[in-house]
Order: sequence, then structure tokens, then C-alpha cells
Amino acid sequence: MRYPENAFPAKKIATALVVFTMYFSGGLIPLYLLVRDLGIMNSLASVILVYGANTFYLLLMRSYFAEIPLALEESAKIDGANDLVILLRIMLPLSMPIVATVTLFFSVDRWNEWFNAMLFLREGDKWPLQLVLRSIVMSTIDDIGSRNVSIRKTVFEDGVKMAAVFITMAPIMFTYPFLQKYFLKGMLVGSVKS
Repeated sequence: MRYPENAFPAKKIATALVVFTMYFSGGLIPLYLLVRDLGIMNSLASVILVYGANTFYLLLMRSYFAEIPLALEESAKIDGANDLVILLRIMLPLSMPIVATVTLFFSVDRWNEWFNAMLFLREGDKWPLQLVLRSIVMSTIDDIGSRNVSIRKTVFEDGVKMAAVFITMAPIMFTYPFLQKYFLKGMLVGSVKS
């Protein structure tokens, strides 16, 4: 159930505090110290919990939900629907375009993440695919930069690199067509005036 504009008087202050955390984070060293002090170094929890929520996606979804007319909720209440029915049968189907958008953005963002895994995971068997790909690509750059190693690239080495790049891109490339219908539906819903 949404509330009128004046129901939450500190709304602007709370929004400003959330936006502040989006622009100014604590930094890398406090994050590392926090993960170390929590005792989750060298575990997958250290990579997963660092990104529990994203401020940008939160604000994006909030602004989308604010655009849904309040009359839809009121008419459902008149018809006898409770808050759970309104959420599941009215608000969630109407918000599928933004859910699909945020899901795709978040999936691509987390899929391409390698830096935090490099910081927090020490054992190679726990590395995500992007960090393994980075180590494959960086090993060749190190070999080329070294004076002791002769520069002899074979087609096989380049083929392995390109295969690794394709394998890391494939899940996101194959996920997008399933989410595309929600993007198109969102554009069509926005183009119709009531």
C-alpha cells in the first residue's frame, strides 16, 4: 500500500542520505577491513555480501513505482483486494519491465565483476569465471612484456583466449532474448495514454 506524499515527512532527507551513499562510499580499505573482521575472507560470501543492494537500482525502481497511478490501487481496494493481492496481481505485473531491466543490469554488473574476487578470494578454485579469464589474458601480456620470453604466439593460444571470452559472454547473451519481451512491453505501456 502506498501512502500519500505527506505521510513520510523525512522522505527528502532519507532520499538524500541514500543518494549520498551512492556518490561517496567508505572506500576500498574500510571495505577490506570489514570483510576481514567479519571473518569471511576467502569465501564466496565475501564476494556476494559486498553487493547486497545497489543504490542506483533502488532509486530506479522507486521512481518507476511512483509513476504507477494510485487509482489502480484504490480501485482494487474498492473491489475488495487486500495488499498482498494488489502487490501480486496488479503492481508486480505492471512493474515487470523495470524488474527485467534491473535484473539484466544487475546480472551483467555482477557477471563482469572480477575486482572484489581478486581482493577477497585467495584460492584459485573459488575464483569466478571472469577472474580466470583475466588471469588467462594477463598471462599472455606478462609473457609479451618479459624480455626473457621470445614472442611466439600460436593460433592455439589465441583460440583458447577467444573461446574463454566467448564462454564468459554466452550466458548474458543468451539471457537477453528472454527478457526482451518485457522491454518491448514496457515501451508499449509507456506509449499509451489513459
